[in-house]
Amino acid sequence: MKLPALAAFAAAIAVTSLPAAAQDLSLEPEEIASLFPGHYEARVAGGYQLLIAAKEDGSMMGRAFGKEDQGAWKLEDNKLCVAWRSWTRGKFKCGSIVQYGDWYVATNAEDGDTMQFRPVDKRVVMAAQVGRVRGTDR
Repeated sequence: MKLPALAAFAAAIAVTSLPAAAQDLSLEPEEIASLFPGHYEARVAGGYQLLIAAKEDGSMMGRAFGKEDQGAWKLEDNKLCVAWRSWTRGKFKCGSIVQYGDWYVATNAEDGDTMQFRPVDKRVVMAAQVGRVRGTDR
């Protein structure tokens, strides 16, 4: 099963009511650089949720809906760019980032799709087992 929202924009609940003021608060390159690498919970259009581990070497691992994908991240032209081997078919998707409360919002420059993400403890990402449903012991 392809994850269409992930294919549309990596990574990671659509932001349906982002205040206009937040659109003017794009993070500066050094602020974006301070976020990555790290571990994140991300939400994309359609309510898809994924967990992401972004490493210093530019590689990433993502887990969503019992599936795992490998990818890459980079900072380019004041934007965060991410690509997933399967979910984006290896194509980098880039977007500016604004902070909105505890969440960061990335907006794809090409198609306007959004992804919300926030840092989480490394243990949250690493403990997620592919195929395991929350709340079950199976």
